Amino acid sequence: MFFSYAARIVAVLALIAAAFDLVGGISIIAGWAAPAEAVLQRYYGNTTVGHVIDRGTYALLFGIALGTVSEISFHLRRLRRTGIET
Repeated sequence: MFFSYAARIVAVLALIAAAFDLVGGISIIAGWAAPAEAVLQRYYGNTTVGHVIDRGTYALLFGIALGTVSEISFHLRRLRRTGIET
């Protein structure tokens, strides 16, 4: 059960990190965070906007997948506790 709770926490943290990366990358592309080179250097290191958005997309997919597996684990435990065989 510990790993189910840990997976849920990691999934939420991954989704939060993905949101920051995606919003940051899109704000740089849209010009809301100017100058773009300084923002990239300060907050994301020596990288490009495409890399920031890709990293956010991968973190989003990872968070969704891990959250789904965590919810399946909780649901199976609930089914076993009620006595319904799967």
